[in-house]
Amino acid sequence: MEDIDESTLAAARSGVDIISVGALTHSVRALDISMDIGRIK
Repeated sequence: MEDIDESTLAAARSGVDIISVGALTHSVRALDISMDIGRIK
């Protein structure tokens, strides 16, 4: 566990189930979508 900082170790020792690091969303490009809902004629 030499690469894990002390605050992460302290959180893990406190009994939490999951520690999120944001690695999946750090460099992801945004996708802007919309859902227009209207009447069908």
